[in-house]
Amino acid sequence: MAAHRIDVALLGFSNFERSAQLCVFRLGALDALEVHPVDDVEAADVIVADADFPAIVRRVRGAGRINDTIFVGSEPPDEAMAWMLRPIDPQRVLRRLVEWVRQSDPSEEGPCRRASQCVAA
Repeated sequence: MAAHRIDVALLGFSNFERSAQLCVFRLGALDALEVHPVDDVEAADVIVADADFPAIVRRVRGAGRINDTIFVGSEPPDEAMAWMLRPIDPQRVLRRLVEWVRQSDPSEEGPCRRASQCVAA
């Protein structure tokens, strides 16, 4: 698989959890994926959100991005892209992002801008 760039918003995590995720993204995805953190939910291809904070879930829902989100922690909304229990496993999150890229638009332009718009392979 050729390297794809995706923009990922990390919402609601502690500084430690965020740093751990970003390190794994940088080190673990060298060939398959270039993961770039973004702060803007609307600019993100995928969101990784802490489901233990209702305000974060409301923010994602308000942006209409539930089905573009990997939730970590409490049980997520039914439409979520994926859900993982705590403690957060950055390797598992990275594997899910790689899986998303594989299922997304295989054109030269890279993955589609929203997970809900991707066509399964």
